Amino acid sequence: MNQNIAPARRGKESSKDCIVVETYLDALDSLRAAGMQTTAVFLSSNTKDYQTGGGVLEPALVSDFGQSNISYAPNMSAAKSFLGF
Repeated sequence: MNQNIAPARRGKESSKDCIVVETYLDALDSLRAAGMQTTAVFLSSNTKDYQTGGGVLEPALVSDFGQSNISYAPNMSAAKSFLGF
């Protein structure tokens, strides 16, 4: 948060968004370590915090999401698609 790494932004109270992402990543890493192999999707319609203006995942999140094999979905339709529904 102090370094303004997504989802944090200068001039915005971002602690809750950062806690949500970090908790999700930590929980998923624990599940992966326990053998969970299924697809994981992080769903948030808050695209201003999670996507660039070009509609792609913020570069600061690409590495974290990639390490945990998580897809980002900006809406339920996209999440369902990632999950094969």
